[in-house]
Amino acid sequence: MHVLLIAIAPAIVLLLFFNLKDKYVPESKKELIKAFIAGCLITIPVFIIGSILLIEEPGEETNILSVAYTAFIVAGFVEEGCKYGILMLLFWKNKHFNRMYDGIVYAVFVSLGFATIENILYVLDGGLRVAFLRAITAVPGHALFGIVMGYYCGVAKLAPPYRKKMLIKAFILPMLFHGLYNFMLISKMPVLLLLIIPVMLGLWIKWIKSANRLAKSATYPNNINKS
Repeated sequence: MHVLLIAIAPAIVLLLFFNLKDKYVPESKKELIKAFIAGCLITIPVFIIGSILLIEEPGEETNILSVAYTAFIVAGFVEEGCKYGILMLLFWKNKHFNRMYDGIVYAVFVSLGFATIENILYVLDGGLRVAFLRAITAVPGHALFGIVMGYYCGVAKLAPPYRKKMLIKAFILPMLFHGLYNFMLISKMPVLLLLIIPVMLGLWIKWIKSANRLAKSATYPNNINKS
């Protein structure tokens, strides 16, 4: 039971963190639960699609192209594609999505719903060592991808002139960041493995600043990055 709690705890902490930042018009608990459950449920199509697309499990003799395919397509494209799809399907036209920061809240809840189920499966198989490792890498990674997706969805929602460009970025950037994380991990190259923490930490610092900028603004912030 304690292993299961450790598997769930990182996502709960991050969910509370991002929800508490939504100070102006907090989202309803019903919508947040819906987002989290939707994220949990997309593990099913992700598993099915990923199983179909996976050519081989990366191993010691796997070439770099196969690793890149697994990282960017089987993981990055499929997982972030399903998250993006459910975010647009359930929340894009939702009346509660009325501030830019709401995009981050919904995307993070969807992402961490997915991460929770994924983490439980990994931790039950790998034990406490895997639990602690994923608590500082994979789970915050999914939150990061959610921040990026939600940031651009939020801008797209309430800044129509930039909508098309922002919606493209809302999918492409999380997919690339996710793919990069998986590539560094499954390549098993010592240099890349050493870079995982600093690279992810650098991205976290950059995007948490962006999230804070949206969270502190009740309207459209003048200094938002539209590029």
